[in-house]
Amino acid sequence: IDCTHNIEERKLIGTWTTIEINLAKEKGYKILEVYEINHYSKRSTTMFKEYIRMWLKIKQESSGWPEWCRSEDDKTRYIDLYEERMGIKLDQEKIVKNQALRSTAKLMLNVLWGKLGQNPDKTQVELCNDFCPYWKLLTNENLRITSEIEINEKTMLVTYKYSDLNKKGPGNTSFANAALVTAHARIKLYKEIDKIEHDEPGRVLYFDTDSIIFWTRKISDQYKPLLGDYLGDMTDEIAGEYGSGAKITRFITGGPKNYGYTVRTQEGKIKTIMKIKGLRLNIGTLNILQFEKMIDAVKDYVLNGNTIEIRVPQFNIYSDKEQNVFSRKFQKIYRVVSEKRKIIKNSTLTEPYGYVEPKIERQKDRNIEQANNILRFREERRQLLVGRYEALLRQTLERNKRARKEN
Repeated sequence: IDCTHNIEERKLIGTWTTIEINLAKEKGYKILEVYEINHYSKRSTTMFKEYIRMWLKIKQESSGWPEWCRSEDDKTRYIDLYEERMGIKLDQEKIVKNQALRSTAKLMLNVLWGKLGQNPDKTQVELCNDFCPYWKLLTNENLRITSEIEINEKTMLVTYKYSDLNKKGPGNTSFANAALVTAHARIKLYKEIDKIEHDEPGRVLYFDTDSIIFWTRKISDQYKPLLGDYLGDMTDEIAGEYGSGAKITRFITGGPKNYGYTVRTQEGKIKTIMKIKGLRLNIGTLNILQFEKMIDAVKDYVLNGNTIEIRVPQFNIYSDKEQNVFSRKFQKIYRVVSEKRKIIKNSTLTEPYGYVEPKIERQKDRNIEQANNILRFREERRQLLVGRYEALLRQTLERNKRARKEN
């Protein structure tokens, strides 16, 4: 069956960078109308270079040694390769794993782009200790006073916004830089996801702005992203955090920034990790919102369409406009959320809203996929058995050889 929606119903209207538009055209999208183009004639590959180099050096050193660096020769080679590739000379004495310092450096590397793209129409706050600055604010036609709070007899706290952003000035923002940096990152992530999914649909379990969680077989030629030690390279976060040989054994997600997984270390220890945006996770809350409960909630949502709500106690400290500090206890409701795509019935796979494919072709494709999976499994099993047989044969021949020598 063909799609029953017309062009007006199917079209998307938004703002994209040129590199995103080019990728969309490669995927079959058509440009119907163009309303506005912002063109920048100047380009630079050295903007913020020294800033990035400084914090990247700190981040790399505080990440510790890569997994493959086991000897002094390996460490020397790593430092030389990094300098050759990135132009940054690492200090061997400073290459020590320091999670707090690494997080700080990572924040400083990432926050710059967010700051450049920050909304300039933020509420401004000014503390007036004299009548003159207070009167200037009140009589400024370009300002809109949003609140006045009397701190004491001589001090007034005034909050205001600009009535016309064009009169405010650009400030320290540049949406072109912020947009292009993050667009390049999104496209790099998308291309990796595309390769993984093209290899076998359904392998990608979850992804965020800078990470992908996917499954792979132990013995297979399935595509895996190339790993590296340099800026822009993908890294194995699990091996870096829990040691060489550590693997995710179970994974569950209830929506964006809402997931949990178990890790088996090389020593056989099992660790459970849960990450849920907006919830402060401690021993008390984790006793209520357990990993198994998250699995049950997701299963009920996917298979039955039910939304289980789990009330989680929370505690926070906050201040009001007058800078009074308060603490409060309250409850947040945890639930599974899926708004980005449509979940295929009786499946963990998803498809875009409005997606339609011919029924006959769909069933044929699924039959072919199922047959290919069976053939792939049989071939992997055959190779495994052949390997075991060859190893057993070599052992038998060696035993017979030793026995003949002894006789």
